[in-house]
Amino acid sequence: MRKLTIKVIGPETDYATYTLYLWFLTEVIDILRSELSEDVEVEINWIKDIPEDGTYPKVLINGDEVLVGIPSDPGYVYESIRSYLVRRGIL
Repeated sequence: MRKLTIKVIGPETDYATYTLYLWFLTEVIDILRSELSEDVEVEINWIKDIPEDGTYPKVLINGDEVLVGIPSDPGYVYESIRSYLVRRGIL
């Protein structure tokens, strides 16, 4: 089984980071799981720290930075993640 690790990085007190994390839990994750093959396990973590460069929120997938900042809606988050997965041959 392959593993897809998604990390949302930003401090716990930051509203944008919290919103981005909730979008993953409530809207993005279910769509991703429905599109991925059954041999891919998806895990979402919230790293409640400020990154070294001071820029947050950030989304990393398997260690690759995929998104910085918070877009206007969860659909954009999904499209960014999906685009990354297609380029990597995961989707």
